Amino acid sequence: MYGKPGTGKTVISSAVIDELERRNRRLAYFYCDYQTAKDIQATDILRSLVAQFFRQSNKNWLSSFPDVQECQTRGLPLPSDHGTLLDWLLRSSRLHERPVVVLDALDECEDECAKELLNIISRMNTGHLSFFLTSRDKPRIRKAYEEMLKNAFSFSTMVSLEERWQMRRDDLHALVIQELSCRRTLRHLSNKVRTDIQERLLEKSDGM
Repeated sequence: MYGKPGTGKTVISSAVIDELERRNRRLAYFYCDYQTAKDIQATDILRSLVAQFFRQSNKNWLSSFPDVQECQTRGLPLPSDHGTLLDWLLRSSRLHERPVVVLDALDECEDECAKELLNIISRMNTGHLSFFLTSRDKPRIRKAYEEMLKNAFSFSTMVSLEERWQMRRDDLHALVIQELSCRRTLRHLSNKVRTDIQERLLEKSDGM
C-alpha cells in the first residue's frame, strides 16, 4: 500500500496489526522511522522479525534449531548475514500457521536498506508467509514493488491511497456544497466566496 505523507498509512498498519492480533494470527512487524533511519539496517529489521516469531511460539522448538541453540548457549548475538537471517526467518515462521509480516514506511529506510529488504522479501515466496507493506509512492520503491510482485508473488495487490482519495473527492465536494447551502451563517456568502471555500477545502484535504 502506498500514499502521500499524512494519508494514514501507519494508522492503517496499526489497525491491521490490531485486527490480526484480535484474530490470534501470529505476526511479526516493524515500523520504520525517519528519525532512526540512518541507524537502522536491513539486518536489524530481519533480526527483529526472527526474534518475534521465535518468542511467540508455544512449541519446544530450540532443539530443532541447533544453530540458534549454539548462539544462545554461547551468548552470541543473532547473525548479521542476510542468508542466515532469511533462513531463520523462514524456519521460524513455519512454527506458526498463516504467519504475517507487517513492514510500515519502507520509504523511511535508507535507499540501500529498502532495496535489500525488498530483495529479501522477493526470495520468501514459499506460500506460507503473508506480507503487508506500506510506503510513500517513490519511484525506487514502486519499481522494486512491481518487480517483486511480477517475479515472486502471483497473488498480491498494490493499493494506492491517492486513487482511493480521488474516488472520495466527489463525495467530499458534494458535502461541502451541502454545508455551504444549509448552514444559516453561510447562506449569505457570494458565489465567488463559496467557490473559493470549496477549492481551498479540497486543496488542503488532498490525500487526507
